[in-house]
Amino acid sequence: MVEQVSLTRHQSYLERAALREAQKAFGHRPRTEVRIEEFLALRVQTVEWWQRMLAMLLGLAALAFAGWSLATSFNIWITIAFGFPGLGVFLGGLIGWKESVEGVLNASADALFNSVLDALF
Repeated sequence: MVEQVSLTRHQSYLERAALREAQKAFGHRPRTEVRIEEFLALRVQTVEWWQRMLAMLLGLAALAFAGWSLATSFNIWITIAFGFPGLGVFLGGLIGWKESVEGVLNASADALFNSVLDALF
């Protein structure tokens, strides 16, 4: 039950992200000029903001530990083991992960495209 709610919530998040990207990309164009191929090619953020913040915090914690290890000359291998992965996790949270609308959404592309067009115009 909890997993179903989580999947529904994530699907809703992805649909809202697709709508936001479509509004940015097609907001100034007439409805007749917007094609479904262009919509499906849009790239949307697939990771929610709170997950990205959590990754950034974990990355900062690892970087802080690596910095402490370096400052106290604790162990260079500990510094390396926590520093580089910590930097990677932090940057991953900062940048996020984008995929095309077509690759992300499980809903019918035509129905979603029409609902996005209705929301835009």
